Amino acid sequence: MPAPTLSTLVLGLGLFFLGIQLIGMSLRQIAGPSFGALVQRTMHSRVLASLVGVLFGALMQSATAVTFILAGLVSTGLVEAAAALPIIVWCNVGLTALAFVTTLDIHPLVAWLVGAAGVAWGLLRSSRRRAEAGVLLGMGLILFGLESMARGAAPLAAEPWFRAMLSTTLGHPLLAFAVGIVAAACLQSNTGAAMLVITLAAAGLFPLRQAVLLIYGSNLGAIVLRAILALGLRSGARRLVRMEDLFCVVSGASMLMLDLLESTGVPLVRAGVQHLTPDIRLQLALVFLLSNLLPALALTPALGWCAALLERLVPADAPGAPAAPRYLTPQALDDAGTAILLLEKEIARLLGMLSVGVHAEPNPADAEHEPSPAFAELGLAIERFAVQLVTRGTLSEAQAARVQSLRGALSTIRHLEDALADVSVSLRRLGDTAAATAVAREVTTALDDLLRQATLAAERLAHDEAAALIERTRKRGPVLGKLRATLDAARAALPEDERLHVAALLNDVEVAVWMVHRLAKILATLVAPPR
Repeated sequence: MPAPTLSTLVLGLGLFFLGIQLIGMSLRQIAGPSFGALVQRTMHSRVLASLVGVLFGALMQSATAVTFILAGLVSTGLVEAAAALPIIVWCNVGLTALAFVTTLDIHPLVAWLVGAAGVAWGLLRSSRRRAEAGVLLGMGLILFGLESMARGAAPLAAEPWFRAMLSTTLGHPLLAFAVGIVAAACLQSNTGAAMLVITLAAAGLFPLRQAVLLIYGSNLGAIVLRAILALGLRSGARRLVRMEDLFCVVSGASMLMLDLLESTGVPLVRAGVQHLTPDIRLQLALVFLLSNLLPALALTPALGWCAALLERLVPADAPGAPAAPRYLTPQALDDAGTAILLLEKEIARLLGMLSVGVHAEPNPADAEHEPSPAFAELGLAIERFAVQLVTRGTLSEAQAARVQSLRGALSTIRHLEDALADVSVSLRRLGDTAAATAVAREVTTALDDLLRQATLAAERLAHDEAAALIERTRKRGPVLGKLRATLDAARAALPEDERLHVAALLNDVEVAVWMVHRLAKILATLVAPPR
């Protein structure tokens, strides 16, 4: 094969890969923040959920991306795993849209599309506008790459070694099916593999039957990638990944069976698409659509059975170690909106670990405080996740500001843990008299109740709860007013040498309540998440 032909083929393949990655990244940035809210509004209707699946499959062009965004929403508790199953199934139908775009004859527009979108992508500063330009640039690179591959691959049809390979796979349908699996695994996208097959078939490299088998096999190619990405996910999220795998297995196996049946003379898929159009590109685009539509129609009535099967295949998780993040996963970093929701949930969980009683174990009164290992490790894991999210550079201005506020909340919670430790030390210094025991009970009850309210406010991020917490923790608010009265009465009843301990306790209590007040103000800024 001449060098110029090989270089054209390699150039086209590189541009195709780049376009696939760019369009997926940009579409996730645009559609991701809206996905969670739309999913929540359609959970009550399987029909609406299916339509959402088609829409986001067409937008994101990756069933794997849609699956892992849903997995993040399930991890937050915002979406039930069973309610997300129709979206998983029908997003596979939506992602076939790009295959039809590649059948259009828009060669004169491709150069203009790549040039204009590339200039806009380089000059625009708004993250959303830049992502929109990235979608167009990715689309242009995909089309230009496919054109280059078609030109570079066309001479292959005349090569003796290539014709020998074709004859081998034509005689062994399962081999062509396996090649489709490998191609999709290498491209990490069954959509990309299908478009590649359509382009090469249009250049005369593959006859219809072989191309059809390659497309059927491509539906199974991403299973290994998803298995790797799913490591570390909790059971509810893993069930969604397994549902996508189940869909791919049903699709690949059922369509292969139909093709083998058609080879006996029964007119089915190949006969149908040949009857509809003589254009092999459109024939294969229709085959790709049918290979996803038919399994979706078959599985949708059986989603209840699928949910029960997934519960047996993926049993519920055992309780995790307190120090291990419950919501944060590396996969969530791919979608900023979902990652921020998970960050909020994990910070609320960290806050829920605090209580005055946590620090009540015997300690030398003057010992330097060390946070509990679980609290310290979880706090560090949350901070690492937030830093990784910021440094990816995919956040909008509103999202970046929100993450900054969440990091402020995290820092405040860490300082609050120190303040509570100081309170517990001061309580131990009071001694074990009846009066000291009563004071300790009053202080512990009041502060632990305040911490429970703060945790609920962090979990729900409701305006009324945040505002109420701010009012309760003011300097002259009801919490400090009541505790001051209690401690003043205790000071009057205690011996002279213990009154200094009461004064120190009052100071530590005021610092702890002030830290909750500061946290409440941060929570108030987080009440309205950016959309």
